[in-house]
Amino acid sequence: MKNSTPQNRPGRRHFLKLLVPSLAASAVPVQAAEPAELAAANSLIIRRFVTGFEKKDPALLSPFLDPEIAFQNYGQAEIKGREAVLALWGKVFQNFATVRFETVHQALNGNIVIEEQIHHLALPGKAPAPIMNMAIYEIRAGLIVAWRDYTDSTYARKLLSGD
Repeated sequence: MKNSTPQNRPGRRHFLKLLVPSLAASAVPVQAAEPAELAAANSLIIRRFVTGFEKKDPALLSPFLDPEIAFQNYGQAEIKGREAVLALWGKVFQNFATVRFETVHQALNGNIVIEEQIHHLALPGKAPAPIMNMAIYEIRAGLIVAWRDYTDSTYARKLLSGD
């Protein structure tokens, strides 16, 4: 058996180098030990979450959301709870032929992830409209507990109508 002295054991960074890539494949809650490692883990969680919208299946979003999530799309009432948020997105997915979120920029500060996004949305029979959005995500124990979207809804409606 190998000697398990501190000099022979793999370090925390080695362990996290092996662990962090697995976050890209699942929404497994992880508590990173260092601020930079926490930021990297949170970045991967949000990037993975955002890619799930393309498939238009609310079940794919569920593993990323805390059961008590608060979602605020400014200009509309706050929605609380995973099931309510998934129901909202289920309706969105039914109404739109295309739903794709593109991350333009991402900023991280501990458990907060801020993304400048382009929401590529298309109604049936129409071309996708590039709608600019700012999303703020708060993550706790690897799950999104708060999510706020800022979009100019008047301009978004104009783009979607094709005017």
